[in-house]
Amino acid sequence: MHLVYQKILVPVDGSSHSTRALHEAINIAKMTCGTITLLHVKPNRSLIMSAPSEPSDVAADIPALTEGKKLVETEKIAVDTLLLEG
Repeated sequence: MHLVYQKILVPVDGSSHSTRALHEAINIAKMTCGTITLLHVKPNRSLIMSAPSEPSDVAADIPALTEGKKLVETEKIAVDTLLLEG
């Protein structure tokens, strides 16, 4: 059975491991004409802090998504981003 990866989900957090995974996903997407969705999950600070906190700075949570998207776009691969909190 030949597997074709049309949609590839890549979690990114800015680490070297997620960057390597993204490069692998790009290679697979090139071979299969697939698309990539980049996912970043920012911590839900209200669940881990008992004291009231200031609103989180969304811009501080998305550099991994921004850099990943640029990298995928330079390879002419369709890419979406998804930022979740949890």
